Order: sequence, then structure tokens, then C-alpha cells
Amino acid sequence: HFNRKKIRFISDLRLVQNFGSTIMIFVPTPTGGGEDIYDHTILSNLLFELNELRLTSTDIIICCTIYPQYINDVGDVLLDKCTDCTLSYNPFFVALGNVVNGYKQADQILIGADTIPVLSKIERINLYVNKNKDVVISKLTTLEAEITKLAINSYLCIKIAYANCIGDFATRSSCKDVQPILDAIGSDKRIGCEYFNYADAYGGPCLPRDCIALSLNMKRKGVNPLLPMAADAANKHHKEYVIMKYLQSNVKEVNIKSLTYKPDCKPPIIEESSRLSIAEALVYRGKEVTLEDRSSVLSEIKKKKGSYFTKRGWHLVG
Repeated sequence: HFNRKKIRFISDLRLVQNFGSTIMIFVPTPTGGGEDIYDHTILSNLLFELNELRLTSTDIIICCTIYPQYINDVGDVLLDKCTDCTLSYNPFFVALGNVVNGYKQADQILIGADTIPVLSKIERINLYVNKNKDVVISKLTTLEAEITKLAINSYLCIKIAYANCIGDFATRSSCKDVQPILDAIGSDKRIGCEYFNYADAYGGPCLPRDCIALSLNMKRKGVNPLLPMAADAANKHHKEYVIMKYLQSNVKEVNIKSLTYKPDCKPPIIEESSRLSIAEALVYRGKEVTLEDRSSVLSEIKKKKGSYFTKRGWHLVG
């Protein structure tokens, strides 16, 4: 719930000059490919427009994912007409489909700012929203926070890929059940059981690109990104392993359900969907495939694949 007297919805950016001393920016930085992976066009344009307002004594906080050194190399330059303003970083770790609860019950708050007063201000803002008493607050410089955001998501990629790698090995070794092995490994406190299951390859709009983005930025600094690149390769190999199992079976028709990037994701997000890419590969190799999901997800697949359905023999069940 919010107090209607304390919130305003405006479309004229000029009005922010008299609205307050803090601006939090939530805009898309979609996957753009190229050397930076993220497309910062929307963010950079917004900072440029704020700069034209010649803001004074304003703390500007970027809350979307950016690549390391964006604030120092680009953001600060775009605010050169502003006076006594700061540019900080406060990315959120929220799951799509559960964003509101993710803000309220976040396990970690990551803050990147270069002065103690701004660090304290961002901390107060977050604690006003976050209701998790055990939340861990990491207060870093902007560059440290930029690196940390990518490093956390890349480590999750490594952990997921490793769990699936062990699972593939166990099934090849004729183990009837893989999960007890992973549960035993995860019971070691140094490892943990979260994100450590035998399941689909990781996907979606965050983890894959963050892992690749970290790799590219490490290369720029002369560091060999062996681990994040290995996670990306292992993730792709796991999908190939699943495809191989289907092809080696005698089943002519395959039914694949829940085609969002993670099972039962409320928004119809199919970006980097493991099951969708597996279905596509199976059709390409001659299998009859039925895709089963709610109509909104199937509509997104149609938008992306178009006539591939009719020409390749896909069947859709809503």
C-alpha cells in the first residue's frame, strides 16, 4: 500500500528538478550483443537528458544492470553539467515473476557509492522497503559493486552448470536417482544446496548474459575467464546431452511442457529457454514435438519462431 498524497506519476522529466534530492533509475538495459553485451542506450539517453536539466545537489542511483566501469567511464561524463551531484549503483537481485516480494525480502542489498553519506542514504532507502531482518548489506565503491553484481550471477551459473554436469555423469553411470548425490554434496556448508539441483540448463534474461559479460570484461583486463566461459560451455553441453537422450530413445513424439526460461514463470518470458531450444533442436533432427503451455507463452513462441511451427511440424497445445 502507498500513500496517494506522497506519490506522483509524471511524464515530463523537467519536473524532477523540484521533486527531491534523490533519483533512482529503473530502466531496461537489454541484451544488445557486441562487446558490452548490455545495451545502455536507454540509460545513457536518460542521464544525458538529466544533464541538460543542470541538476544541483542530487544523488542519482542506477538500479539496473551495467557493465564494470560504466559509471566512471560513461555515467560521470554524461553528468558533467550537473553541480554537486553523485552517481551511484544499487542493483537488485529479484526473480522475474516475483519482483515485489523480491524487493521486500531480499537476502542481500548491494550498494555502490563513493561517499559515506550517499552509502548511508541508499542503505536507509533499501531498509525502508526491505522487511528481511537477516538481510546482508554490502557497501562498496561503484566499481566494486559493478563487478560484484556480475560475479554473483556468474557464480550461480557455475554452480548450476556443475550440478547438471555431475547429474549427467551420474545418469551415464546408471544411477537411478541423481538428486541424493547433489543433496549430499550440497550438505557441505562450504557448498550449500541452493541452486544445486539436476534440472534444466540455466536461461533467462539475466544469468547467461551476466556470465558472458563478466568473461568479456575480464578479457579486457588481461584475465583469462576460464570459469565463467566453462560454465557457459557446460550449460550448452547439458542441453546437448538432453537432446541426445531424446534422439537415442524410441519415442517418435515428444511432449515438452512449461517453455518459459524457468518452470512456471508467471511472465511469458522465453528468452534463453532451455526447453524451447531443446524442442527446436529435436524438430530440426526429425522428431515430432508438442509444445504445451498457456496461451500467452505460446503466443510469444509464435512471435519469435513464426512459420517454423507449420513448416517444421511443431504442434501447439494451449
